[in-house]
Amino acid sequence: SARLTIAGGGPEDFDERGCCVPRSARLRAALEPIRDNVEIIGPKSQQALSKLYKDKTALIVPSFYESFGMVASEAHAAGLPVIAARVGGLKDVVVDNVTGLLFRNKNAAELADCMYKLASDRELNERMGQAAIRRAYEVFNWVPISEQLEKIYEQAIE
Repeated sequence: SARLTIAGGGPEDFDERGCCVPRSARLRAALEPIRDNVEIIGPKSQQALSKLYKDKTALIVPSFYESFGMVASEAHAAGLPVIAARVGGLKDVVVDNVTGLLFRNKNAAELADCMYKLASDRELNERMGQAAIRRAYEVFNWVPISEQLEKIYEQAIE
């Protein structure tokens, strides 16, 4: 059966023990029926996240707003498809049906469909993971970024 690992959040999100039990009664109630398949691990370092990505099916970013989508680009670099809300920078980082799946913001049914699609189709998951690595290298690598920046400076000087 599928497992959901929830990483992130701040001290205000967890009980006095530091993590594992969300303070939000609404979230606790929503997770109750599936509590045996959910692990809440709280905030993690970049190094810990990189290790975490290695054995996961996808990264889910259900943000209501995201200015860039750094966590999505990092997951892509690790070969992980991303399921994300179609908001802010996420819709530019995740190429829908290529490096991951996008869903309408705040649409739980679409999010669930995306999760099922990637969890149930290993071949699709692997194909998207490989495409994610290529995109991360081609677009979010410092070499193409510095080349683009150089062109912008050259145009500004002319």
